Amino acid sequence: MRKGQIWTLDMALSLMIFFSALLSIIMAWNFISADIFEGQEMREMQLKTMTVSDSLIRTPGVPEDWTNDTVSVIGLAYDDNELDTQKVGEFVNMSYSRSRALLDVMPYHFYFEVRDINGTLNTNTSNPIGADASVVIPAIRYASFGGRIVKVTFVMWI
Repeated sequence: MRKGQIWTLDMALSLMIFFSALLSIIMAWNFISADIFEGQEMREMQLKTMTVSDSLIRTPGVPEDWTNDTVSVIGLAYDDNELDTQKVGEFVNMSYSRSRALLDVMPYHFYFEVRDINGTLNTNTSNPIGADASVVIPAIRYASFGGRIVKVTFVMWI
């Protein structure tokens, strides 16, 4: 046998081991990358849910005396955690696509409701959580509405 001669079987086995290892590394990398991206998207969605729900119950919106025709930023409070019944009515009667755009929640969907502490529904948006929702993030806040303490639920999903 001469020096430098390559055995076909050795070469085939070496290539098979190398490509198996390479494939394993690529698959692990894809799995880890997807997991990191999903976690980041979930954190962004949670932050957006909390930010929007806070803004709704703590700010009056722009302009402060907005109606469906004049609103540029939706806020439902006339004071911190005290909901304005007129603004809540305007909000739940607003078209879903318009309220979604004004809340800047794209590409997510949302649902909003106000319930008395005993569970009686006061008002809500008419878009229930989709059966095909893959991630659902709720934010529950308490506020004053018409002189009563209420539970305000804002839910986002994708």
